[in-house]
Amino acid sequence: MRVSCSSEGGDSPQYSWTLDGRTLTDAELLSVNNETNIITLKQHVSGRLVCSVRNNVSDVSKEERISTCGNLPLIGGVLSALVIFLVVGVAVICAWRKKQNSKPTKKEEEDDQEVFPDAKFVKRPANQAEKKVAVEHRQIKSAKRPRRPEPTGTDCVYANVHKVR
Repeated sequence: MRVSCSSEGGDSPQYSWTLDGRTLTDAELLSVNNETNIITLKQHVSGRLVCSVRNNVSDVSKEERISTCGNLPLIGGVLSALVIFLVVGVAVICAWRKKQNSKPTKKEEEDDQEVFPDAKFVKRPANQAEKKVAVEHRQIKSAKRPRRPEPTGTDCVYANVHKVR
């Protein structure tokens, strides 16, 4: 912490600093500039700091209470809250993206179908001597999910034959 002391008017002012009633030590001072009367205190210094100015006519003192980074717990709390919000935000975004990636797209849903042939036989007499059989082909799409065990017997029919007259 940098602290300055100044006075107006008067001849040959002399400045002195005390902390809690005693002279500042080298362990408490980082630097001293006697020309500008600015001192820099080390980080751990706290207490009642007094600047005294005197000359041959008068003597004046100014007192200031200083503390060592009293805002650190508040700043630490704010930073902790920001980190928590950041972590929660990242977790929410990751969960949302994972959910979006697990949904099949329309193309994937179309690709996830099996195609079975559907045949229909149609008899058309060409003439009395010759009869032709025509086969009409179509495709039936069926979703692959859920997979069922193979049908036994007549459990499942994949094609139907229709007689048309």
